[in-house]
This record gives sequence, structure tokens and C-alpha cells, in this order.
Amino acid sequence: TEKIDESRERILREANEKEHENLKREETRLRKRKADHKKSLELERVQMEDLAYRCYNKFKIFKLSHNNDSAMYYLECRVQLDTANIDWNMAAGEFMYTYMSNYGKAVDYYERAIRHAVKQGDTSAIALCYNNIAKICLDVEKFDLAIEYVTKGLELNNAEYGYKSSGVAASHSILGGVYYAQGKFDIALEEYKKALDINISVKGECNEYTAMTYNNIGLVYRALGNISGALEFYKKSLEVYNGIPELDQVELVGVYNNLANLYTDVGDFRNAVKYHEKSLEIRLDVFGERNLQAALGYNNMGVLKYNMDDIDGAIDMWNKALAIYITIFGEQ
Repeated sequence: TEKIDESRERILREANEKEHENLKREETRLRKRKADHKKSLELERVQMEDLAYRCYNKFKIFKLSHNNDSAMYYLECRVQLDTANIDWNMAAGEFMYTYMSNYGKAVDYYERAIRHAVKQGDTSAIALCYNNIAKICLDVEKFDLAIEYVTKGLELNNAEYGYKSSGVAASHSILGGVYYAQGKFDIALEEYKKALDINISVKGECNEYTAMTYNNIGLVYRALGNISGALEFYKKSLEVYNGIPELDQVELVGVYNNLANLYTDVGDFRNAVKYHEKSLEIRLDVFGERNLQAALGYNNMGVLKYNMDDIDGAIDMWNKALAIYITIFGEQ
């Protein structure tokens, strides 16, 4: 009996030892597999980041040379590497809107960014996307939709950062644009002044946001018939812009255009021509011939030539603008 018991214990012990060794080997294999998988994932991540970096560098090179189609191609390539990357989607949306005048695709990128920002709890990105979609709605004169989106952005920024924040200032500026487009100039002026107060409080005076708001206030004063007030704020805007180091020349387009229109109002065609030509030159250089900005520039030159009784010149400019509008929006 004792021998049987000893034999049984030995068999059980050997079985346990063997099982233990098997488990250890299996554990070692699993650890190795996990380590290999981790290395593989890390290698994949590094390769993706390197490719994304290269895509972005290509984008910057083509953007600097104003080859916008190629620049957009590389931004979109980067997004495809990680469609959940909020910043990459937002960058693609911004370029698609500003430089390509493709509003539908821009909104698609912003909406995708919003979906992932909601999952990641990134309130700032959500609010910024709402503001950007609102700007697009304003451009295509969907004013109710613009107010809906900008109000969402304003509420989020107020809740997250309080009244004195750049996001809140941007929302008030967009609202000013909506009310200006609707002819509600007094309300537009209130909104622009709110944006100006916040911008100066948060960022100081020497920045493109303050300069842009001065320009917008000038627009309202011109619409109200206050020529001296409009000229004062346009000149303030230009002064601030010229004081910004390494300013992107695109920022000057609006204020040049508005100064030209103001000089047209008072019959100073020499200055009107000077500023419209400056504005159009930047538009064509930066955006190319197939962009809404180019169409606006041609249209404005057409109006000026018409006011100067140069009918043939006006028609030529308007035909150029019309061809671009049809390309972007279609015949209808």
C-alpha cells in the first residue's frame, strides 16, 4: 500500500511538474508574441508618423509655391493614414475651404473631426469645427444654419473657457458677419465690437484677429454711410497688419478690397484702382484662377471699371468671374 501511495504521489508530482513546465513555456511564448506584436505596432506607428511627416513637408512645399492642388493631395494623404486624427482632419477641412473653395468636402472633414472629438472629449476642437462650418454656411448665405452652428460653438467655448477667450471672439465675429450680410448693421456692429474687445483683451492689438475685426467694423461703418469712420478703421486694420512679422499676404486681401470700394464711393478712382489691383494680385498669386477668391477679385474690378465708364473692361472682368462661379457652383 505504501509503495502504491508513493508511486501515485511520484506520478502526480511528475505530472504537476510537467504541467508547470508546459505552462511556463506557454507563458514564455505568449510574452514573446506580445512583445513581437508590441514591436510590430511600434514599428507601424513610427512608419506612419514618418510618412505623415513627409506628407506634411510636401504639403508645405507645394503651398509655398501656391500649387494648391498638389498641396491638398498631400494633406488628404496624411488624413488617410489616420482618419481619426482630429488635427489632420481640421487642417484638411481648412485648406479645402480656404484654398480650394470645395465647401462640401471641407464640411465632411470638419464633421469627421467633430465625431472623433466627441469620442475623445475634445471640446475645443468641437467648438472650432462648429465655428468653421458656420463660416462656410455664411459664405453660401445659409444664414439660419450659420447661426445654429456658431451658437453651438459659442455655448461650448463659454462653458469651457469663459467669455474672454479667442473661441468666443471668433463666434461673435462670425455672428457679426451673418448680421452684416442680412443688413442688420447695428447688431453686426455690436457683435464685431464684442469680438474686438475680447481679441485685444486676450491677444493684444498686434495680431491678425484684431486687424480683421477693425476691418469688419470699417465694413459696417461704410454700410451705415459713415465714410470717415470706415476709413479710420480700415487704416487701423492695415496698420496692425503691416506691424505683424512674417504676415501671410492673404490677410491683406480684405482690407485692400474694402479700401478700394471706399475710394470708389467717394470717386477717388486712382486709389480705388491701386488697392483693387493689390487685392487681385494676391488672390491670383495665392489661390489661382479657379478659386472663389479670384472670382470675387475679378467681380470687384468689373464694378470699378463700370463706375469708371469702362464698359468693355467691366464686361471682360465679369466674364472671368462668371466662368469661375460656374466652375465652383454650376450653372444653377
